[in-house]
Amino acid sequence: MELDVSTNQWDEKDEHWREEARYLIELKESVLAIGLEEHDLQYIELKKKVVNSATDEITVLYIIGIGDISDEESVKNYIQQYDYYSAG
Repeated sequence: MELDVSTNQWDEKDEHWREEARYLIELKESVLAIGLEEHDLQYIELKKKVVNSATDEITVLYIIGIGDISDEESVKNYIQQYDYYSAG
């Protein structure tokens, strides 16, 4: 699953990362609510890309397995520290 978003509203304030973590937790809960089992989630990854509207440059903000989404603090730390070039 890929999501494309603009960087216009994105900054590195801690609260924005927490909001993103809460969104991911809600997404996981929604996926479970439609009937997928926890063990099925290990096969689903979410990639969030941001686009610099001035240059059209695309950057992968993070990739996270939906099964790896747990509590807000650990998800926030993971996505905030994610480095696409080191992870690949």
